[in-house]
Amino acid sequence: MSRNHYFKQEVMSTPSALDLVGDPLRVRVVRRLSEHGAATLSELAEAANVHANTLRPHLVELEQAGALTRETGAPSGRGRPTLRYRLADDWRMPAADLRELAELLAALVLRLGPERDQIETFGRDWGRFLTGRPGRDALAEELPPALERLGFNARLEGDRVLLSSCPCPLIAPDRPELLCTLAVGVIDGLAASSGGPERVASHSHDPVQRRCSVTLSRSGRRRRAPATRRRT
Repeated sequence: MSRNHYFKQEVMSTPSALDLVGDPLRVRVVRRLSEHGAATLSELAEAANVHANTLRPHLVELEQAGALTRETGAPSGRGRPTLRYRLADDWRMPAADLRELAELLAALVLRLGPERDQIETFGRDWGRFLTGRPGRDALAEELPPALERLGFNARLEGDRVLLSSCPCPLIAPDRPELLCTLAVGVIDGLAASSGGPERVASHSHDPVQRRCSVTLSRSGRRRRAPATRRRT
């Protein structure tokens, strides 16, 4: 069975609680409802820092999966009754952050000893999978949330992708460059599938400061990456 077939089967399966909150927007919604109780669409959109129309399909999916319920309040004056969302009584935010599982998988990678280019190739394949199909969204829209789901804070400034709060030294303290390399592959795969000409040209990593910088180039010509700064 091909890797792409496996990915498609995984996406089509019934989502678990962790799947449902895999998107940062949904995490903000669930946290808002968990901490403050029922809220309207506009209140949740404000908490998630997005437009209500952007958030609406996420609420629909959460509701269909049984994580949210809707309640209708009495109308105040003229107009439609107020619609509010709340967490279902039997649904809770997953308690585990999967840190220990990630550490276990990182240890497995170390034991298997893949080459650097193999790690980057796998990350590139995963980045292509995350975008779904070429040209679906602009890279600037697709890249930050995709990397956020992997534990990175990311922003695109011109031709540079700036990563902060990188999980690399937390997950693999002995070999943080392995996860850095994987992140570079994911970024290259996202760039390749976004429909634009950009590709990763160079990258630098600072595990001590938990920051990375990836430079994109329209030519896609790779420059030698500077040495990774190690812990002292």
